[in-house]
Amino acid sequence: MTVDVRALLELSADLQGASTFADILNAANRAVARTTRYRATWLAVIEDTPEGQWVRILAIAGEASELVWEKSPRFPVGADPLLREILEGDHPVVVDDMRLDARTDKEMVARTDIRTGINVPMRIGGATLGAFCVGSFGAEGVVPPTQDEVEQLTVAASLVAAAFDRVRLLFQRNLLDEQARTLAEKGRALEEQVRHLQRLE
Repeated sequence: MTVDVRALLELSADLQGASTFADILNAANRAVARTTRYRATWLAVIEDTPEGQWVRILAIAGEASELVWEKSPRFPVGADPLLREILEGDHPVVVDDMRLDARTDKEMVARTDIRTGINVPMRIGGATLGAFCVGSFGAEGVVPPTQDEVEQLTVAASLVAAAFDRVRLLFQRNLLDEQARTLAEKGRALEEQVRHLQRLE
């Protein structure tokens, strides 16, 4: 096994400065491109809802791309065998050729033109946050990973998971702060309306 320690240290430093999901993905993209043959990186993030578990796909197409959580595609986990294996396991799930593997959703494969997928669960403590994913598409063809690439991606996934958890908590706190500000503004507007009506009486 050969892991590029220097690349992992650089990734760790980049992730420490990350304050958005786009920052995380940009750092991960750079690290993956430096240490593997893959050029596409994305996160599959678990969301628990009253209707069951969903997965939200966070992906960007370049350094300057903006990533907006609310606009990111999501779909139910349901009984999807591949998603269940990825999200319920504690090991990388490698699919050499998504078109031929019995576990894959062939409609999704055809729509995205994905060929090879490597999916590493992102875990913090005993909780699975989602998966750190890389792969090949279209003309890149089928690119089965080497054992060294799988090991490199597995270590990188642990770093990405920690950064993602921190940024997710920050995102949630900011969302709550924004909701509180909105409620306070509505309260002030209502008080002003009441005072205005009192002056008219």
